[in-house]
Amino acid sequence: MKNNEKKIDVSLGFDLGIGSVGWAIINNYNNEVLELGSRLFNEPQLALDRREKRSIRRSLRRKAYKNLQFKKLVWKYKELFGINLSSLEEVDEIYLKMSKLHSNILHLKEKALKEKITSEEMIWILHDYLQNRGFFYEVIDEESENKKNIEVTIFDTKKYKYPTLFQKEFYDKHGWYNGIESFENVKFSHKHWKEEISYLFLIQEPQYSKDKLENFKKDFFKLYDFIRNYEFGPGSINSYSPYGIYEYDSNNKLIQKYNYIWEKTMGKCSIFSDEYCAPKKSPSAELYDLLSNFNNLRHSKANDWYLTVEDKKDIINKWLEKIVSFDNDSSNKKIKMPILNYKSILKYLKDAKPEIADLLKEEDFKNNDLEITKLESLFQFLLIFKKNNANLKNLNVNNIFNFAKKLDLIFDDLVKFKDIDKRYLKVNKKFIDFFKEYFSNQEDIQTTILEIIKNSKFKTIKNHSISLKAIYLVLDDLLNTNKNLSNFKFDKSFKLYNAILENEKLLQEKGLLNSKIKSKYLDSSFLKDLVAAPAVKTSIAETIKVFNQIIKEYKNKYNISKIGIEMPRDNNSDEEKLKITTQNKLNKKRFELISKRIFEYLGKQYDINEFNLKTKQKLLLYFQQDGYDPYINQKLDLFKVINDSSYSEIDHIIPYSISYNDAITNKILVLKSTNQNKGNRIPREYLTEKQFEKLIDFCNQKFTSTKDNPFFDAKSKEAENKKRNLLHELITEDDEIEFAARNLNDTRYANKMFLEKLNNYSEINDKPFNVVTIRGKFTSLMRKLGGLSPKDRNHFSHHAIDASILAIVANNYNPRAQKLAFKDPKYLVKNHKIFDFETGEYICEFKDLNLNAIKISNIIKNSMTEVFDEKKNLTKTKSDIIDKIRYSRKLIKDYNIELFNDTIYSLREDSNGDYRKIERISVFDISPKIILDEEQKELVLMNKSHPQEFAKINKIFFEYNEILFKENNSKKITSKDILNRYTFDLFKNFKEELCKDPNKYEEEAKAFLNNEEKRALIIKNENGFSYVKKIKIFGDKIDINNVSFIKNQDNKSFKQSFNWVALLLYKDDKNKYTYLPVNAKIYHFNNNKQINFKDESIYLQKELKKQKKLNKIPLDNKIIDVFYKGTMLIDCSEIIKDKQLIYISGATNGRIEYKYCSHLEKDHDSNKIKRNLKTVNSLLTTYEKIDKSVLG
Repeated sequence: MKNNEKKIDVSLGFDLGIGSVGWAIINNYNNEVLELGSRLFNEPQLALDRREKRSIRRSLRRKAYKNLQFKKLVWKYKELFGINLSSLEEVDEIYLKMSKLHSNILHLKEKALKEKITSEEMIWILHDYLQNRGFFYEVIDEESENKKNIEVTIFDTKKYKYPTLFQKEFYDKHGWYNGIESFENVKFSHKHWKEEISYLFLIQEPQYSKDKLENFKKDFFKLYDFIRNYEFGPGSINSYSPYGIYEYDSNNKLIQKYNYIWEKTMGKCSIFSDEYCAPKKSPSAELYDLLSNFNNLRHSKANDWYLTVEDKKDIINKWLEKIVSFDNDSSNKKIKMPILNYKSILKYLKDAKPEIADLLKEEDFKNNDLEITKLESLFQFLLIFKKNNANLKNLNVNNIFNFAKKLDLIFDDLVKFKDIDKRYLKVNKKFIDFFKEYFSNQEDIQTTILEIIKNSKFKTIKNHSISLKAIYLVLDDLLNTNKNLSNFKFDKSFKLYNAILENEKLLQEKGLLNSKIKSKYLDSSFLKDLVAAPAVKTSIAETIKVFNQIIKEYKNKYNISKIGIEMPRDNNSDEEKLKITTQNKLNKKRFELISKRIFEYLGKQYDINEFNLKTKQKLLLYFQQDGYDPYINQKLDLFKVINDSSYSEIDHIIPYSISYNDAITNKILVLKSTNQNKGNRIPREYLTEKQFEKLIDFCNQKFTSTKDNPFFDAKSKEAENKKRNLLHELITEDDEIEFAARNLNDTRYANKMFLEKLNNYSEINDKPFNVVTIRGKFTSLMRKLGGLSPKDRNHFSHHAIDASILAIVANNYNPRAQKLAFKDPKYLVKNHKIFDFETGEYICEFKDLNLNAIKISNIIKNSMTEVFDEKKNLTKTKSDIIDKIRYSRKLIKDYNIELFNDTIYSLREDSNGDYRKIERISVFDISPKIILDEEQKELVLMNKSHPQEFAKINKIFFEYNEILFKENNSKKITSKDILNRYTFDLFKNFKEELCKDPNKYEEEAKAFLNNEEKRALIIKNENGFSYVKKIKIFGDKIDINNVSFIKNQDNKSFKQSFNWVALLLYKDDKNKYTYLPVNAKIYHFNNNKQINFKDESIYLQKELKKQKKLNKIPLDNKIIDVFYKGTMLIDCSEIIKDKQLIYISGATNGRIEYKYCSHLEKDHDSNKIKRNLKTVNSLLTTYEKIDKSVLG
């Protein structure tokens, strides 16, 4: 573009997903879609999976370290043991020698607790103890209440004295003992094992020099007792770990950046960037949230009402009084947490508005679906104080903030330290004077401290969005005014405003405030400290890349004035997961009951699982409404509801285009004609006065008391909310603003931080664009009302289309009204104008709010759709917009990968001289044919190694297979069927030996079979019972050139499936393209992230030559190119546009797997994603590599 040409004003749209970013640029003048695309990437691995694998790696490193230190210890004391050693490696030979002499170390350990053993046996046993040290201390697990109620028993020393004796008895009974902890739900502590070792030393002491043995014991226990301080995380000043408290500074020097590992996950305060976020459940943070709730309370019938300072003080004082005044000696009742809810607050509203008290109802509080903050941590502290005779009589609202500050410091130690011993040392040392203010004797203080540090109800994991420093500055103002954080940040009369200025000045002096420095592009470095799910951080990072590329490519062409964003959803919180689980259980019960009712009404059995979702919802609504169309008070025909889709329809009570509410509480089942007549109106507008009076009667009968109606969820107030929607008075401007704000306001921490960075960039670089966040359900509504093609999730164009919608919404939303999207809805509407309720500031005219769904959807329809069926007036997304869509794929250059598949296999040479993989299969999952068939059972190793035991298994399978076949010869019989039946019979016949309570043998047999940790094939023998859990069989033949042998297991086991990070493109001896995967065969992986894979000198030369020979690549041939997962290729001659662009998704057995960039190709018959595989030579005859920008 020439410099004298005027830039076009545009709006951007970004649709952030978990594995995608849709982007679009639209012309502000006519809403034309100018550019759009979909940026795609792989969803990050779950944090849980990554943590588990890190934990395994660290465990292996720690064992290797302890093993080395123990070897050095044996070397140091070789004279004590009377052994000749010339190298440390000879200690391994001792282990090997002992393992050949003793088939089971358990027998030797038992012997060592009774009599003298040799020095070499002693060394082997001590090495074994060092590998299994037990749990070290009691850890508070605040999530334990949500886990399965499995009773775990700490090892009982009264009965067995030492763990080995318990294990030996178990082994004698079952024939195995690995996994005993999970089988018996028992835990051995470090203390238990240490006592056993000390006793072992006592028994063996007479044969050694006493002084030297004492020195050895000290050195051994120093090694045995060593543990890392968990609060400092992994790594040290000498050994870097990306997950520890040490980081490299700008000079590449390793320094301590954090005091505790928890600081790394706490995130920084959104107000004071040098402060950490407060723990979400610290007492002061709870008080902050509660007072914010109070100041934001509004009622739809009294919009000018708010809680006064006296009201707030009275509520808090009464809450405290219920705890403080409780008499510990008066009854056996426990102190319950006082309830703070909308019902308790309604009293204050009625007192303030006596003239309309009868009209004021709890359900008419705005945003009443949001719970008022519970002071859970404060209650737990007060409960413990009160139980232990603390003097709290002077505690009230005037001093609660100072009291809470002290509790915050204690809570901080609960956050930092999880083990009880450390918690006790910290709290007892630092806060003893504080406790003395409230307790008269030392015993009560100690009891209080112990109960605090052991309390699992303190929730220490989640973080607030602001720091305790910010909270302390605003608590008084929250109590004594009716304003909120937004006011305090920007109003000079408040402490927070001045503190922010002082902090910024201080940070500038230290050179730490760089947010005001102009930058050409949006900086993504803030993501490093952002506390958010990896998927969200990845999505934001890719969006920043796209945004910066748009700036780069179009800086001379477009002027960005508005941005519309839809953010990705975080993974469900524990609370949300619980709600989902509870709802699923409720739905299951509902639909089971619906099936019964349908049978009762129609005399016909229907399988409700075969109904589509819409029919299921219709049936639920039908029974909620007792079968009536409530608008016309007419009974609906259940048979037609099920079988005739055109007979009835689901109506949104308050139209979706107004409320954007798709919840079940805003839906009702009506006749199709009723729905058509009602149109885009609420019931009050649609019905006559008499009809509305009948609707009121209907609601009072059906939706008031729902105890007898199992189709409603009483806890979530489904019936009450549905009744409120049905009887809603005319929609006011206040209602419409509230509906709009709900669809724009996004309060998630990560999203706020991203928006703040965008706004900072806009301000600093003099690019005054406005950013609006839009919720997904509103985007979905616009797609539907705008007449765009239905979303096909198998085609990635939908990300770009949604981004175009977001850009159009942003363009047609008045920026002056934007504050309604980011502030709580405290506004006043007068004469169709919107004012800030607190300041009286004029915001905009109501008509300028411009978030009218119909208006925006019409704009979308005009600019983005075309008619494809004139008779039916059906529209679809314009073809020229679809053709404009650009696709790009993120390259996967992750060098921190698993080198192989996790599974370790053993191998044996079969009778034909072939190497075969040995597979261990659960006896419940194995095919009966392998046990029963004469040819197949030759695959079973036990058939040759333990033929008598296998004969017993074969006999059981044969007998019970016959029994089950006679009972039901049409059913396919599995091993699980055979063993379930056999186990029940065994428990019946040997109930005295197998059962704790012989009278409940059926229950105990069932529990045994349902416990996957315990269940096994139990075989009766002369000495008792033997247990078989898994059977080894010969598996597939293996190519020894394509596996990695485990050297320290004497090459008797291996790992399969080498994982690769890149593909090296070569020409073979026939001048055809081929590739070598970069994996652990040819490359030694390290921490280097700047790898030039095209340089052959970086590889293991011997192995590289070997692989070249195996793949018939001349040794002189050099690497032509390097492909990664995500590398894009194009076939310009392909007629079908969707098949022009592909990307590499995998590689196996000399072939490359690829997928299309624009869509997922599925098999028509199975509906599974098709695997496209070609040799690299075949692929490159039609496709060529293409380097695309992040825009595509």
